[in-house]
Amino acid sequence: MTSSFGGGTTFFFHQGVSSNKTFVLNSRSQSGLEMVHNLPSCFKLSPPAGIVYPPINIKVTFTPRPIVRNVENEPLFIKFTDKNTPISSTNPITYHLVVLDSKNKPPPPPRSSQSKEVKKQMPQKKIQEKVFDALDCKVCLQPFSEELREKVPRILTACGHTICDDCAGTILRLSLDQKIACPFDRKLTDGPVSALLKNFAILDIVRERAQSSSAIYCDEPANPCFENSRHEATCYCLSCKADFCESCFTSTHCSKIFSGHRQVSIDEKPFELPSCSIHPDNIAEFVCKQENCPAVGTSFCKVCQPIAHNKHAYKSQEEEMDRNHKVLTKLHKDLKRAEAFATSKLEEAMNCERSFELSNQCLLDAKNTVTTYFDDLKKGALKKMDSFYENKKKKFDKEMSSIENDLIAITETKHDVEKALKNKKFLYDNSKKLIGKAEEQRSVVVGRDADFTAFSFPSLYEIICEDKNQVPKTTPAPSNHFFKGLLTSSIPRYLGEKKK
Repeated sequence: MTSSFGGGTTFFFHQGVSSNKTFVLNSRSQSGLEMVHNLPSCFKLSPPAGIVYPPINIKVTFTPRPIVRNVENEPLFIKFTDKNTPISSTNPITYHLVVLDSKNKPPPPPRSSQSKEVKKQMPQKKIQEKVFDALDCKVCLQPFSEELREKVPRILTACGHTICDDCAGTILRLSLDQKIACPFDRKLTDGPVSALLKNFAILDIVRERAQSSSAIYCDEPANPCFENSRHEATCYCLSCKADFCESCFTSTHCSKIFSGHRQVSIDEKPFELPSCSIHPDNIAEFVCKQENCPAVGTSFCKVCQPIAHNKHAYKSQEEEMDRNHKVLTKLHKDLKRAEAFATSKLEEAMNCERSFELSNQCLLDAKNTVTTYFDDLKKGALKKMDSFYENKKKKFDKEMSSIENDLIAITETKHDVEKALKNKKFLYDNSKKLIGKAEEQRSVVVGRDADFTAFSFPSLYEIICEDKNQVPKTTPAPSNHFFKGLLTSSIPRYLGEKKK
């Protein structure tokens, strides 16, 4: 199958049948074409999406399994765009792909009288996409921007074409006559670039696009939007039975045929019952509670009940999922409290860590005092001080590291619980393991009795005295004044008694 640039066709694939189709893409473009698509993982393209240079063979391979979402009769496309050519009826070229089930057949090609009607019914979203695709500088192919000065759209007054500030400046710097030669028709516009008018029409559309794409982008959303897997879903369409972010729901339901669809918040989304392991086409409405049940899987449908689970104790799947949902909801709250508790403890530990840095001067002063006045006890005293400091520091570091590890484990478990609560897909048997993990993490930090106190150095009595019974019950804080007092009174007497 061969196609030249500016046309398009539709490829049909049958559900359950592996197949591939190849077509040749021809174009006069010298800079290559940008290939983009919205195909799920059951399709493979060779070469993959990116810049392609015609003429080139494009191979589309369809594998029925796995299918990550329902693709039957869904509008799928492969689009080729020449960024150096204005958007028109021949740019971009779009190939449509349709996956048909066994009951459907490819529709007949549309009549010429129908094509106008199809254009009239083009959804507003598609029109916006065509407009938004034109908001790139046709020289550097970067999007125009109001915030970035180098990407502000500038109008070349000699011809009316628009390029970005950066490209206009580059052309002006390379010009010998200090004029900007339009890259499209070579007409000359006088500089400087800052004197060129901004294209406020484009800037208005850029602002509108920024406002319309206010969805929350996430690298790994807990509950991805059906239209864009990088968006966090916030609502559920009862008619489409799919999760959407507000932005995608509005854009996909703007046409009249979808305007009657009703959405609910993601928290009000109904439970998604699993499929029966024996009869995949049936919903598993029950869960077996019989000990040592020999059947494959504990979730089963009405057909399995009198066969594989006869006289077994069982419960409604919805009741079981509702119970698990309540347990996970409570655990999620407990984990949030445990996370807050661990965070506060970590902040307390970090404050104490700063006190260890401030205590270094105290350590140095004590070392200097012992070195100056007690040469005969210097090695022993320094060894005791270093040992005391290291033991305290090791104990502190161990406790602080333990709390950090607990916080990481709690946060990961809380994220898993949030996924389970939002997806509502794994609230049956597999949730028991998650519940057990959450219950364990909930109590691990709350049960910790660590109490952090700022580091302080021991008194000189505690450093010098080998017999702990010789240490007074109350000892003053180690200060220079205290050390001088000891040198003239207590310590000489103590050393004299020891010599006798």
